[in-house]
Amino acid sequence: MSTAPKKLTPQQRAAVTQRGSSLLVSASAGSGKTEVLARRCLERVCEEQQPCAIDQLLVVTFTRAAAAELRVRVAELLRRRAATTREARLRAHLRRQAALIDAADIGTIDAWCGRIVREHFAAAEVDPGFRVLSEEQAGLLRREVLDELFEWVYTADEAVARSAREWVRRNRKPRDGFLREWVEQLSRQREHLVNPQDWIDAQRAAVQSGADERRARAERLLAQALRDECAFQRGQLEQMLAAGCVPPVAGELREYRDDLQGWCEGLGDPRRLTEVLERIAARTAGKPKGLSAADAGVLHDVNERWFKRRLKERWEAEAVRAMLDGADAAAGLVRDVLALESEFERRLAETKRRRGVYEFADVLRMALDLLGEPVAGQRRRPTPLALELQQRYAEVLVDEYQDTSPVQVELLRLVSRDGLGVANRFLVGDVKQSIYGFRQAEPRLFVEQARAFRDGREHGRVQPLSDNFRSHARLLDGLNALFARLFDPQLGGTTFDDEDWLAARRSELPNLSLDGQPRIELHLLPQRERRRDDANAGDDEAEPLTHMQREGAVIVRRLRELRAAGAQVLDHSADGSPHLRRMQWRDVVILLRSAKGNAPELAAALRAADVPCAAVGRETLLDSLEVQDVRTVLALLGNRRNDLALAAYLRGPLVGLNEEELLHVRRAAPRSDFYGAVAHFCRTAPPGELPRRLAAALAQLDGWRAAATVEELPVLLRRIVRESGLAHFARAQPSGGHRAALLRTLEPLAADFARWGRHAPAEFAEYLDQLRDEERSPEVGAAGPGDVVRVMTIHAAKGLEFPIVILANSGASFDRRPRGPSLRCDEEHGVGVEFLDSRARRTLRSPELQVLEPAARNRELSEELRLLYVAATRARELLLIVGHAKPDTWPRPQPRRAAGETPPLLSRLSAASMLEWALTAVAAGRLHQPQGADLPRVRIESYDEPIEAALAPQRAPDDEKQKLTPQDEDWISCGRRWLTTPIDLTLARRPAVVSVSEVKQRAALADEFRHPPHFRWRSLRGPRFAAQRAVAAGAAVGNAYHRFLRQADLSRLRSEADVRRQIDDLLARGRLTVQEAALIAPDDLTWLSGTPEGRLLAQSAAVCRREVPFVYALPDPEDSERTLLRGVIDCVIETSEGLVILDYKTDRMRDADEWNWRVEAYGVQLQQYARAATELFDRPLGRAALVFLRARRVERVEAGGAARRQGTDG
Repeated sequence: MSTAPKKLTPQQRAAVTQRGSSLLVSASAGSGKTEVLARRCLERVCEEQQPCAIDQLLVVTFTRAAAAELRVRVAELLRRRAATTREARLRAHLRRQAALIDAADIGTIDAWCGRIVREHFAAAEVDPGFRVLSEEQAGLLRREVLDELFEWVYTADEAVARSAREWVRRNRKPRDGFLREWVEQLSRQREHLVNPQDWIDAQRAAVQSGADERRARAERLLAQALRDECAFQRGQLEQMLAAGCVPPVAGELREYRDDLQGWCEGLGDPRRLTEVLERIAARTAGKPKGLSAADAGVLHDVNERWFKRRLKERWEAEAVRAMLDGADAAAGLVRDVLALESEFERRLAETKRRRGVYEFADVLRMALDLLGEPVAGQRRRPTPLALELQQRYAEVLVDEYQDTSPVQVELLRLVSRDGLGVANRFLVGDVKQSIYGFRQAEPRLFVEQARAFRDGREHGRVQPLSDNFRSHARLLDGLNALFARLFDPQLGGTTFDDEDWLAARRSELPNLSLDGQPRIELHLLPQRERRRDDANAGDDEAEPLTHMQREGAVIVRRLRELRAAGAQVLDHSADGSPHLRRMQWRDVVILLRSAKGNAPELAAALRAADVPCAAVGRETLLDSLEVQDVRTVLALLGNRRNDLALAAYLRGPLVGLNEEELLHVRRAAPRSDFYGAVAHFCRTAPPGELPRRLAAALAQLDGWRAAATVEELPVLLRRIVRESGLAHFARAQPSGGHRAALLRTLEPLAADFARWGRHAPAEFAEYLDQLRDEERSPEVGAAGPGDVVRVMTIHAAKGLEFPIVILANSGASFDRRPRGPSLRCDEEHGVGVEFLDSRARRTLRSPELQVLEPAARNRELSEELRLLYVAATRARELLLIVGHAKPDTWPRPQPRRAAGETPPLLSRLSAASMLEWALTAVAAGRLHQPQGADLPRVRIESYDEPIEAALAPQRAPDDEKQKLTPQDEDWISCGRRWLTTPIDLTLARRPAVVSVSEVKQRAALADEFRHPPHFRWRSLRGPRFAAQRAVAAGAAVGNAYHRFLRQADLSRLRSEADVRRQIDDLLARGRLTVQEAALIAPDDLTWLSGTPEGRLLAQSAAVCRREVPFVYALPDPEDSERTLLRGVIDCVIETSEGLVILDYKTDRMRDADEWNWRVEAYGVQLQQYARAATELFDRPLGRAALVFLRARRVERVEAGGAARRQGTDG
């Protein structure tokens, strides 16, 4: 973590002490913004003129972890200030606020909105007990509603359903996946808007207009978009010409500039659109001779990337004509998708309301409706509740403001004040670190707020925080030079000017191991084109390394060099004093844009070279081999004839067959499927090791499948992992602790899945596949304190810092053009679609999409640049950027211009990767060259020679290997004996702790084994949903009766009036809920008072023990290992004859057979209660009885066995 300054810098002090207006703090990376936020809270509470209470501050953070950290920090500051304050009144005030810190509104915005909605549930028309769904749960629910929607589409005879079916038939592949995806996209767009219905209505109106109007609108839209592009390129050419070019290049650029000017003038009339497009298509670029490589490169970029890619190919005349001709059909498609999305929203809202569950976006929407009334545009008018909160909150403080959405910004605006002297918003963030666009974050809102403050449209000002307490000064110098040449309002969303320049403020010590070299390194590997002969390589030829493996080799080589050179990093002692220590593996983090597929491969390459490594974060769970092994087993429990899954199971660590053995089995029945071949081999093969292992593997699957019929999914997963030994296998691998943590993560995920009424193992396996396809998976804890290199995504590293940061796969292309049908939408331009109509043999492409695509691309590129900035600023000592590039990428030819010049914006927008951005900035600033007497700011190393040898594990030479002593030999011999001695797992398989209920279930299962079900009549089982409701209702009734009997006066149960008065009293005191009170029948309890047990309860009401918990060690005559038995006894009464034990039941049985079966099972449970009670109280047993309250029957159970009973009816 950053070392927070004990004394505030001038910038920080200005942010903490500013009053009288709102403040937007632009806090650069490592500037101590958390300290500033905490100090601001402290100073507001400590003000001499108008001190406020801690609960008068609304503090909104981005994550729960950040909220917890800030809460602890503020409480610590309050206690410290109280300890040093002499004034008694202020000291008491500070101590009181420190004590109230847990009641302060410090948390995430969804948590705050949840409290608002629950406090005003009646106005929100929502059940106050609603549950907020996790991201995974919400995905399940949405998929379920989508399935219901398309079931309706394929069966209904309504216009919307018929149209949807027709579009599916017209798709190139008659599948409905594109419609599902589009409906989901529009639904997410709805969540993004403050007033979504206005936007939806506007889109419907646009597609329902007349054909002539639609074509004219399309021409205007396309002409304006093309004119804007021409004007933009013309402006870029003017800047290049002003910077100076050699005459041949300048002549070509002026000619192109003049063409652009003419096209702009022609596009002033939208009717001339096709004419201008033909002129663009007819233009040919000149190729002057005798140019240098640098000047030829400038012309190549302008002709290929600017003109050809952005104009000629994108605005091809025939494609635009087809776009205009198909505008009606495209509008019809958009109209049908809008109607389908509205039906989906209706069904989704109804399902959520019926189940009492909502998504985070729903909670924000309900809070927005409570706080604001819709007005024109995307704004709201404060309601009386919002005005009340405006008076309540002395200040509204928001962390990570750059990652807020329009709905969140409007919510915070509604509860804050704006006006001269009363504006009370304190907003902290950094637009350069906004990387959560996929979560609807809008960095433009940060920029617009800063502009509003600077222009005076709102009462506030902007305060920069650029002092950096994280990174080394020379590293910061290189980063500043790099990003100053990349950021622009149109790329990244902001400039990188003097206010953003990171100033080094951390305490330094001379570090001879790193001071003599640049702190930023670029490692370039040549892109390896896959040759045709690679696929035909012989078996004896080595498989060529993948890109990630080659980058892993470079990383391994560099890390070994650093460790061999004794590299040191700066650290801090407990008292905050700096010191140097030797670099360790845990000081290194490898960051990736996307971990899917890349992280496991890179981590495996490092581990193969003896570099301890662990991939951490959300995306790595489903790539884990151990998790894939479990998923394979789950799939086989649903379908044994899944050939791929069966082969993976047999080949994997759970069985361990090799390829030759699998081939031998396959040949046993070549015409059968693979399962048939396995079964045939087991039947016909002579006795041997292979048939035995196969039979054991199939028997293991049979056992798990039998367990799946009676066990919940999480219990089944635990059984599979335990019985297969997979957890031990995982722990034995490199980074075993992290691998075992991945396996443990599956269990809560399965429990969450099962709560939705889905219990089939195959369904869960399919769900895991869906999570992988959607690049979503649950959080997985970090690898722990072990000394390992960590691999994670840039998103996961946000808010963290590391001595050495390696950005890998930086040469990966940004190109993410959609394949197949696509839809885009935004608030300004509406909805655009592209669809290949296979029946009409044409592509429908709406004009809106032609405008939406470049806008979306610019947003994506801006976020990519911000991701690069976030990754680079995580480093404290050293930054390495590793990636693949084309062989001629470096040295990068540069035109003859000043070294400090910024590359043209259009060239930066045309970059294909993060690595290309870095190389462009380095070349433009000559950052790789020495600056006078100083070292270069960036070191670039290219790898032309083979690097595979770096992945080989390091081995000591034979002459350096230590000779073994006789004592060493004894240790080895002893270890071998321990490792090869068979282990008796009998006791290990026995549970250490077991509940009484589980004892009862085991006894019932044993009885069922002795008396098979087909010898005993049982009624048919009802449908699952009916059984679930029955179980839920039975459990609720049992809980209600038990809560009453635990708290009631047992001497006052003789009349129904007495019982009702006690129920009302417990209800008034909050000891019973309304639902529980409604489930209790008073006459059941008056019946109890008339039984011998009830009379004993009345006599002993003051001394009887209720709800007695116990833990008891079951005796085992065979060995000294005991199993602990735990449970809760409903009632224990000490009498002169011994202990009386009562166990209350609320079951109702249908017939005598079921009655006898239940009493026998409960009798086993009561026997265990009696055994434990007699030893714990050291008293003999008088009697034990099962009291069936609703059945009004008492069954006495003797200590000797459940079969000997005495029954009494009420």
